[in-house]
Amino acid sequence: MTRDETKVLLLRMAALYPNFKPSNLALVVDSWYSVLKDKDVQMMDDALTVYANTDTSGFAPSIGQLNALIAKASVAELDEGEIRDYLIRASRNANYGASDEFDRLPEDLQRAVGSSSVIQEWGMMDQTALNFAFDKVIKSYQRGLEDKRSRFATPKGITLNVYDRIAQRSNLMLGDDYDH
Repeated sequence: MTRDETKVLLLRMAALYPNFKPSNLALVVDSWYSVLKDKDVQMMDDALTVYANTDTSGFAPSIGQLNALIAKASVAELDEGEIRDYLIRASRNANYGASDEFDRLPEDLQRAVGSSSVIQEWGMMDQTALNFAFDKVIKSYQRGLEDKRSRFATPKGITLNVYDRIAQRSNLMLGDDYDH
């Protein structure tokens, strides 16, 4: 996004949300632009439209809320029923075709399952244990998607190592004798 496109986005927000009245528009535009400069203007505008049509709080969105809408729309997601269908199908052929069943799973679900040997183990489980195993896979899948969305929303040039840099700066500010 350009600075002018960022300004238009913020002016649109002000029109949609009468309580959004920045006291220093230039500072707000500069701040938002510094965070949004690598974003696609149409995606941000679409996210604002979705937010305006779905949020009932009456308050303008934050950058994070708009990014979360974009990330959610950009990362394909299976619902719990679809995941269970995949897992049930895989478990039915666990004894003889675990590898083939693993290969048929969507990539994100493969990560959550781990390997074909896990599917093979499912062939030896009773229904209670199998349901418990499926619940663990579903939770793992959902955590993986959340991580994927978070990485999708992270601006270019910023890695998750930013947290390490913040910790280093904090330790410098606290002194070398700080023990964490």
